[in-house]
Amino acid sequence: MRDSPISLTPGTDAAFQICLSCQASRKFKETGGDTVPTAKVIPGAQPTADGLALAKAGYSFYAMATTLKCGECDAGSYLVELNLIAKPDISREWANKYLWLNDDIEEPEIPFTVILHGDFDGLPHRWRLRRLETREGQLDRHCFGPFPRKGDLWYEAEELLGRIWPILTGDDSAIPF
Repeated sequence: MRDSPISLTPGTDAAFQICLSCQASRKFKETGGDTVPTAKVIPGAQPTADGLALAKAGYSFYAMATTLKCGECDAGSYLVELNLIAKPDISREWANKYLWLNDDIEEPEIPFTVILHGDFDGLPHRWRLRRLETREGQLDRHCFGPFPRKGDLWYEAEELLGRIWPILTGDDSAIPF
């Protein structure tokens, strides 16, 4: 087994909530969001939970991007969230509750800052993680960004997922860009 290039620090840093253009803190407004396509970068992932999530390499996952607008300067940015559990056969009910957030979640989310050690092209060196213990296992909600809106955010989000997948899962079959 290889050593992990990531470490966790309890809590999160307010720097994750600062506008990249004007440096205003905690002024983001969500303007939209949708599922990030992953078929090209995580080949072989199969639907699970009646299609509400995907499964590969012993994990179930769901990824989405959320578009943001700064309340101070109107600059656009986005976040990418990857929800990951080491269980390939989750139920539709579980996915609906924990991945799609269509039900109240009683379990507390424990916040962490993830630190990526080493030089990994195209990946942030720090991101937020919210971890919760569920009846089915540990769910990790990795939140990357905010990133500035430059080009095709769906392509950029997909690229990020292809690069981070092998680091988080040990599955080297992802297609990095």
